[in-house]
Amino acid sequence: MKRFVLFAMTMLMLAGTALAQGIQTGTIRGMVKDQQERAVPGATVTASSSASLGPRSTVSDAQGVYVIPSLPPGSYDLKYELSGFATA
Repeated sequence: MKRFVLFAMTMLMLAGTALAQGIQTGTIRGMVKDQQERAVPGATVTASSSASLGPRSTVSDAQGVYVIPSLPPGSYDLKYELSGFATA
């Protein structure tokens, strides 16, 4: 009985590890700055790719930093938008 319990626990631990390895994602991080190298808060950053199921957007924080997590592997086009600035 002890062997069965030990075997079952080992299999459950390995199954969790195998499932976690099957999902591959990445994160895009960056900082939005103006031409004078100052942080640009409130800019909308959109990542688009044929690998994803549609564009993903976020807004830069007070320091101009943005993070777009949980993206499938692939190449992405980024678009930066904020009223009063040219779209890049």
